[in-house]
Amino acid sequence: MVIFTEQEEELLNQIWAFLDTNYSHRGEQVKKEFDHLERFGNAVAEYPEIYPEQRISREHSLKEKLLMGGFTTNKLYIPVRAVAIHSFLLLKYDSLFQLSQIFQPITAFRTHLKSNMFLIICILMAEKVYCACLESAWFPRKAKELMVDALIRLWNNAPQSAGDPCFSHLEQLWQARYSSPPVFGTMDGNSEILKLSIEMPPDWDVFMKTAPEETIQSLQEFVFGLSYEDIQRERERLLRVGKTSIGTDEFYKFFGAVDLAYKFIDTEDPRTFYNFFIERRNKTARRQDLSEEGPKRTIEELFLEYFSERFGNSFPPLEIRRELH
Repeated sequence: MVIFTEQEEELLNQIWAFLDTNYSHRGEQVKKEFDHLERFGNAVAEYPEIYPEQRISREHSLKEKLLMGGFTTNKLYIPVRAVAIHSFLLLKYDSLFQLSQIFQPITAFRTHLKSNMFLIICILMAEKVYCACLESAWFPRKAKELMVDALIRLWNNAPQSAGDPCFSHLEQLWQARYSSPPVFGTMDGNSEILKLSIEMPPDWDVFMKTAPEETIQSLQEFVFGLSYEDIQRERERLLRVGKTSIGTDEFYKFFGAVDLAYKFIDTEDPRTFYNFFIERRNKTARRQDLSEEGPKRTIEELFLEYFSERFGNSFPPLEIRRELH
């Protein structure tokens, strides 16, 4: 288990040098907190590695239980290493967040710290996505087997998950959305989806060409940061007032006094992006239970289902369109 990546080590060394030169007393306090974090991480690393066939009861292996669904929310049956790594990630996020508060006026440090914080949020979200797929009655059995493998890899390898193909596809999707706030316009999402698609690997185009209505609706929620219901309401309002589009400033001014299903994403606080997934996931589950209109799965679940079925045994390595950056 890697406590700090090489890139994080380099960043922290630069920060310690800066604090030693300018705020030596504050630097000693902060370094002590990171020493505690490192010791905790080393303790977590001592827990045995998780493997699919390990017995968690007399009747079932871990993989069998995971494939049954409804199991991942019961912490009493989750392997101790997985629970410990989850706690380590929360502690690491908090440590980096506290450090980012010290360096609010220094853009370079703050930007790098926020990037590392966002990666932790992506790992925590990936765990939630894999669990959501495993608990979905709509997710195909073969695809669920891939999600079991992805979840166990995450539990074993976090916080260093960047090399995992399944995780890399999700992270690329989240990075593209996090760096591209909506412009709204005609509320069809075409410009937002195009911007996001440019940042995605080539197979995303194939995914979009065969996308059913649910996928489009779920993707519109994702790019707008709004629920299907709120998108419909705004479209109806535009029709009533005879407008064909709405600007970003006008949108936020209008919706400032309206309760929305999802809270706005604050790009200075990556935790709000994690909340955004949880809110969308809860909303899709409610629609399923009540047979309401709108997407019944998040774009992340639909995305993973498509690629799991397309590529069978494993995801391909992530091919980024570098020429478009």
